[in-house]
Amino acid sequence: MSYKKNSEKEFEEEIRTYILDTIDEYEDTLCDNLHHELFNTNYWIIGTYACKEELAKIDVFSVLDAVRTYEKEHFGETTTDIGDPEKLLNMYAYIIGEQVLNESDTFSNADWDEPVKDYIDDIKKELRSE
Repeated sequence: MSYKKNSEKEFEEEIRTYILDTIDEYEDTLCDNLHHELFNTNYWIIGTYACKEELAKIDVFSVLDAVRTYEKEHFGETTTDIGDPEKLLNMYAYIIGEQVLNESDTFSNADWDEPVKDYIDDIKKELRSE
């Protein structure tokens, strides 16, 4: 039996699809809060088993490194419980989600005090073209 791990690019595409599929639900959210609402108010994947399954598809060492690096740069220390698959995977989704959103020039240059609905069509168009 051959088992091929998903690449980080494939994981990024899953996150991009998630954003495109759910962004309309956040049209009244201020641009400043969009990333937080998408990835910090709920988990992207819920459940230890489901998260273990997803982590088995990707390079866990890359995930660990990305989480450790991101948190040290932003918080000064690693705070995610890396022994908890649900917390680890969802923190990684948070990081990749931020990167994907920032690929949109419209989102990156948006007035943070304006609702997402003012920019949503352009954000979606840019994320689809990536």
